[in-house]
Amino acid sequence: MSSETVSKKVIWISSLAIIFVLVFCAAFVVFYTRNNGNKPAREVVNSGKSLPAADSLTNLTNALPMLS
Repeated sequence: MSSETVSKKVIWISSLAIIFVLVFCAAFVVFYTRNNGNKPAREVVNSGKSLPAADSLTNLTNALPMLS
């Protein structure tokens, strides 16, 4: 093989590697920002208040009520 063809192959493989890394990074950024934007904002629940009594958390059949 001549040094010219080896040089072309090295440049070709290097170019593919650089393109692969750039596409992977762009896809990661798009995926991360798209999934992060769908999450609802977390709010502090019951901040600074005492917990309710344990018997108020169950109903007459001793089952936990559906919390919404």
